[in-house]
Amino acid sequence: MSDLPPLSAPNDADIQAEFIRVVSVGGALDGRLWLEVGLIRWTGPHTPALTWQVADSLPAGASAEAVTTAQTALLNDARYFAVCERCGRRCPQGWMLDGVTCQACAERFLEHLTE
Repeated sequence: MSDLPPLSAPNDADIQAEFIRVVSVGGALDGRLWLEVGLIRWTGPHTPALTWQVADSLPAGASAEAVTTAQTALLNDARYFAVCERCGRRCPQGWMLDGVTCQACAERFLEHLTE
């Protein structure tokens, strides 16, 4: 794991609210909190599909701080999200053209690549 501080983007709160959820599984004493990430897959050129994948888990009694730390770690996990080099906004990998450019910037600045 890197000692670098987490990268933040201006839309992190929105992305976290839309694409990371906490699901309680089991009982209060022996249960778990699953942290699920929304993955975008494309079933056609204009047809995104959202599916949820368990990315991490914590004990059911985990503190709010532990949950926040786990959510921040997921935001900075390149398997799920990336920050666009052009606009600086964080996006799910399913919205990235090439891992460094989001689809919105690709449409705006790189038209020749989408023709």
